[in-house]
Amino acid sequence: PPAGSQQVFEPFEVASGKVAESLYGKDEPPLVLLGFRPTEALKPHLNVKPATFLEPSETAAGSTVAARALVESMAAKGRIALARFRRQGAAQLVALLPQRRESDPRDPAVTKLPCGFHLVYLPFANAVRKPELPPTLEPGAFSAPQLEATRRLVQHLTLPEGGAQLVAAVPNPASEAHFRVIEQAAFSEGASSALQQVKDGTVPDAAWLGEPSRVQSIGGFIAAFGVAQAVGSGGGGGERAPKRLKASVPTSAAEWSQMQAAGRLAELSATVLKEYLR
Repeated sequence: PPAGSQQVFEPFEVASGKVAESLYGKDEPPLVLLGFRPTEALKPHLNVKPATFLEPSETAAGSTVAARALVESMAAKGRIALARFRRQGAAQLVALLPQRRESDPRDPAVTKLPCGFHLVYLPFANAVRKPELPPTLEPGAFSAPQLEATRRLVQHLTLPEGGAQLVAAVPNPASEAHFRVIEQAAFSEGASSALQQVKDGTVPDAAWLGEPSRVQSIGGFIAAFGVAQAVGSGGGGGERAPKRLKASVPTSAAEWSQMQAAGRLAELSATVLKEYLR
């Protein structure tokens, strides 16, 4: 093919490995060692997909002994290996994390963890996101009234020690309602019988929050930071946005043209637009 021209490969060509052979050569080994790094260099967020475990096998004389010696040496020195890995596709940077063999304490002849390497796939530089974080707020960025209002809010809204335990103690209200419906149907109580009301533990305690001291602390916090307009914007007590009417589907070319000229094609669903393009 001429230089600079775009080449298109079929999926079966990529899967067969012929494309990789033309790019990297036929005799290149699938795993090429690049060097060693401390184990601390392998951060948890660099594990972009499930790792693969490599266990040594006697493909060549002495290969198993050499691999086990390498595992023991790397584990003792706290090192990982960086390598170039390719298998029927583009090359991928990987890290080899050593794992020593562990025997079952009850029977030393039984292997609990085999000896080998965890092949961890590493991301490329252009695949790592570097979001722009807002500047850190220093303590001096807040005024004395704002800090005092925040202290009062936390103090008055701290749950009592002997009160309701919310952490890992609230049942799922949706699951509770589901099982009660199943129980009612199992006992053949009939749909006419009243279903016992499920108590939703995620709903705030209006009586506890409505005490004057807590109402004052909440109001003082809102006034100190000037967020009074945001209160109630996400709750259910505010006014709901008007429901958008469903646009009628055009039935002729003239109606389609009129809708396009009016800029109302976005009101139609994707299914309707796909059907029209056919």
